[in-house]
Amino acid sequence: MTKRLLIREITLDDVDALYGIYGDERVTRYIPGLQKDPQEERRMTKAYIESAYAFYGFGLWAVFERSTGRLIGRVGLTPRQMDDCCVLELGYVIDAGHWRQGYAAEACEAAIRYAQEELDCEELSAFIRVENTASIALAEKLGFQYFDRWQQDGFQFVWYIKELCDTLNNME
Repeated sequence: MTKRLLIREITLDDVDALYGIYGDERVTRYIPGLQKDPQEERRMTKAYIESAYAFYGFGLWAVFERSTGRLIGRVGLTPRQMDDCCVLELGYVIDAGHWRQGYAAEACEAAIRYAQEELDCEELSAFIRVENTASIALAEKLGFQYFDRWQQDGFQFVWYIKELCDTLNNME
């Protein structure tokens, strides 16, 4: 929970509201959308809940505006295999009607705190399409630093990394 947001595990009851968010082409310009068939999306969400949350104890969470109780996005942490290593990726999506109000930064900051305090994680990665300048600016605002660039599935991405042990190192 943050000042303006409630963040919790996704449930099957959230799927319909997610279609409202992902139905906006501005939201899915740089990320994959949901399944065309809502029943298939529910099946995949159920499998995700049963695997990610059960196995890792974390994943992508639903983000609700506290003042309205409305689902406005997702934020969370996902393990990603990169060549010969596995990294923890920070990801988010916020409803277009809530852009430029600081919700993405607030949600991401909560996920970063969780990674650092609950998972004792030393670094996080963010993978962003090169043309997604808003997400690149947010990553930099959150303290992520450019690490690499690569192509996947015909798209160019940048890889940003945030060191989470900085505060501990500065105290020594």
